[in-house]
Amino acid sequence: MVLVGRTGGGKSTAGNTILGEEVFKSKCSARSVTQKCEKREGNVSGRPVAVIDTPGLFDTKRSADAVEEEIMKCLPLSALGPRAFLLVIQLGRMTKEVKETVERLQEVFGEEAVKHTILLFTHGDELEDQTIEEFIEDTDEDFQQLVEKFGNRYHVFNNKNMSDRTQVTKLLEKIDRMVTANKNIQVKDAPTGLLSNRSQCNTLRMVLVGRTGNGKSASGNTILGREAFLSTADADSVTKRCEQREGTVAGRHVELVDMPGLYDTKRPLEEIREVIAISIILSAPGPHAFLLVIQVGRFTEEERRAVEIIKEIFGKDAAKYTVVLFTHADKLNNQKIETFVGKNKELRELVEKCGGRYHTFNNNKNKRDRTQVTELLEKIESMVKENGGSCYTNEMYQKAEEEIRREQERILRETEEEERKKKEEKKLKIEEEMKQREKELEEKMKREQEKERKRMEEELKKEREAMKKRVHEEQQKREEERKKREKELEEKMKSVKEEERKRMEEELKREREAMKKRVREEQQKREEERRRRAQSNSCRIT
Repeated sequence: MVLVGRTGGGKSTAGNTILGEEVFKSKCSARSVTQKCEKREGNVSGRPVAVIDTPGLFDTKRSADAVEEEIMKCLPLSALGPRAFLLVIQLGRMTKEVKETVERLQEVFGEEAVKHTILLFTHGDELEDQTIEEFIEDTDEDFQQLVEKFGNRYHVFNNKNMSDRTQVTKLLEKIDRMVTANKNIQVKDAPTGLLSNRSQCNTLRMVLVGRTGNGKSASGNTILGREAFLSTADADSVTKRCEQREGTVAGRHVELVDMPGLYDTKRPLEEIREVIAISIILSAPGPHAFLLVIQVGRFTEEERRAVEIIKEIFGKDAAKYTVVLFTHADKLNNQKIETFVGKNKELRELVEKCGGRYHTFNNNKNKRDRTQVTELLEKIESMVKENGGSCYTNEMYQKAEEEIRREQERILRETEEEERKKKEEKKLKIEEEMKQREKELEEKMKREQEKERKRMEEELKKEREAMKKRVHEEQQKREEERKKREKELEEKMKSVKEEERKRMEEELKREREAMKKRVREEQQKREEERRRRAQSNSCRIT
């Protein structure tokens, strides 16, 4: 879908709301924040959605032609053409703005664009409790007629509430109904507004394409007989964007489109592809001839790649409308171009792919010598007759884009399948590695456990031996202490016995002495008793 509308209407914010994330730069400004067509993709409600944001119509700092040319780039950005235009209008900017915007929309994309358009009102929060239907009923008759002109197809967004995804899903449902009503026909054709000021009768349209520095712009100047395109010797592409110039050559109206050089040293390939696609629109309804500009003596690897890029961009049918234009013909040094081409196999194959059509230019030659130009026109007119008077149309470009898209989808499927297989192989490899690591870890744990067991057994053995040693030492110590105590006890016993013996001897001695003393005393007592009795007896006798 393509977002169109005035500057400040909320196109970029609406794109962010649709995709559910901040993918487009958005801010409040009188000048268009979006300076060129931008394409963003995402998944919305389980389906892939591509949104193209365009510069604001009536940009306060850019010319209408510049804005219109940039907006036209949305066509090549959507390979088969957009399914829907979303004409973004801010609530409060009503009838006059919508009328002007609709007129510009039809100028750029043609009358049929209205059938593919839905009015998208932003700032829905300003409705408060009022429905959009009630709001439209309260507007003037002119605005209601405009809404009817768009088949009463409208929707309202509250961009401040991006979390409310129902407003997005309802919009997609309305787009689906519109696409079904249009029988799935998409906006493909070149804008009719671009053709209004062009005379299509007796007009020969050509597109200059080739590698940077090969002399495309200089060749365009030679054909038109004036300095219409900027041309300098530079490694960088002088032509930064598609440029269209017109003139009368040999009584015929000629339109030339000069394109940025292939392999521009400062521009990415995708950007070159996008700009080159605009050449089809600028040469609407389509070019009669592609002039593939190649410098004599400069058919390099990059040159071969340039040819492949042309085929990738414009498709195989482009070869039927292509003439190889060799520049710097003075470098041939009187050698015929046929001989020069015949010597190089790859160059010869290239010319054969282009139906054997080729021509030489000496852009440094006297500009008044127009024979080289008229001969080129004759070859182009002959090719046009062979093509039934037709030109390379936008439909052919769309077909080429569709083929490219299908090829890309095929490659994507193959890549996804390859990625899936790689992921499965990686998963199996990881699982195998995990199993291997688990096995290694298990074995390592077993080794560690066995090592730990042996270490513990060794420590236990050492502890047992140490304990045994300690027990033995303790036993020895106790034995020594026992013997020491026994010895001490024995010595003590001897000492005690000796003392006891001495005591007993001393007691015995004392007892003996006491006994002797008692015996003596007894003897003395008996003696005294005997004496007393003797005395007593003496007395009695007396």
